[in-house]
Amino acid sequence: MIKLSFVIPTLNEEDNIRECIETSSDIAGEVIVVDMGSWDKTREIAKMMGARVFEEKYEKKKIKAIQDNVNFGIEKCKNEWIMRMDADERLTDDFKKELIEKIEKEGDKKSAFLILRKQWFINGFLKGGDWAKSKIVRVFKKGKARYDLKVNVHEKFVVDGEVGEIKTPFLHYSHMNLASVIRRFNEYTDSEGIDKSKNHFLLFDMMVRPFYVFTRTMTIKGEWKDGTRGVVAGLLWAFYQFISYAKAWEVKNKIGKR
Repeated sequence: MIKLSFVIPTLNEEDNIRECIETSSDIAGEVIVVDMGSWDKTREIAKMMGARVFEEKYEKKKIKAIQDNVNFGIEKCKNEWIMRMDADERLTDDFKKELIEKIEKEGDKKSAFLILRKQWFINGFLKGGDWAKSKIVRVFKKGKARYDLKVNVHEKFVVDGEVGEIKTPFLHYSHMNLASVIRRFNEYTDSEGIDKSKNHFLLFDMMVRPFYVFTRTMTIKGEWKDGTRGVVAGLLWAFYQFISYAKAWEVKNKIGKR
């Protein structure tokens, strides 16, 4: 059976890293953990689980640091196929089965595969909405995909070649409570504000985009299926849009700078 290299960036993930590595162990030829200076037991646990651990820099721009460190981890991989994971993600048996089948059947023609994540939000997996429908490149051949470091947020792998798709989702436990959602939003909008500061229609987008996103995610993307929890998720996602454009306005006008 094909064995993959797994690249996992970490920062204080002692509560997650063990289970993350365990769910990939049966198809992993190696696990590369690129740690950004954890002060908990993340590195010790990862080493105990058999991972190769590298300690890299943690910069103020956390998202950028993660992408840079994943690129570093990719260079350390020994296997042809690589999967990039976060410590709060878990692989299911069905996902792993389809993953191996797709690589065996389409690996000669494909350079990478899009995947779908089941998104945990507060007390269950979302059935609808943007978070439940987003697809990202996470599986790829070594030498065929790297992060574009010109993009500050929302991971963007530059892929050389054809991209396939894995239909079975794996699990993402990122939004365990509202506090964690707001914390992540603040980190991501800091970086996204930089990207969006080049937008010439900031005021228009700041007013229109949140309303559009909430309406779309509640109707077309099916967030209504999640009831009150879906409304909360939809409103938060709309608020995320507003904050990212507000921070872009702040960056563009150099507000708070001396």
